Amino acid sequence: MGESQVSGIKAACFPCDTCLGTTFDTTLEKFGAAVAEESLTKSANVLLGPTLDVIRSPLGGRNYETYSEDLLVLGTLAAAYVRGCQVNGKVGATPRHFVANDAENQRTTLNVEVEEQALREIYLKPFQLVLKLSNP
Repeated sequence: MGESQVSGIKAACFPCDTCLGTTFDTTLEKFGAAVAEESLTKSANVLLGPTLDVIRSPLGGRNYETYSEDLLVLGTLAAAYVRGCQVNGKVGATPRHFVANDAENQRTTLNVEVEEQALREIYLKPFQLVLKLSNP
């Protein structure tokens, strides 16, 4: 989000999720609540986030959208964000992206093959934490 220089519509400007992740601050609920309030001013009642993509390479094009490469930090902070977004019952959070969809090319057509152990221990872990610690 940011201020539109074209339409003149005012909006809050928040730091990217990677910056928030460096705080290791589990009171991210306050941030989630602020984003939810901002979204309501734009008549939006669903937020497309948090992003639960796992940073596996420093070259990942979506790295800035996620909190951390650490699975526990990622899942815990994302859960706090979800709780904050949904605290007033007017805005829903949508944890994303599809599991293991972290390719830079052909994201909509790529056949991703992941070993079950990696799938369970890496890619699904943030989603499991968010489901356990919040109610998206």
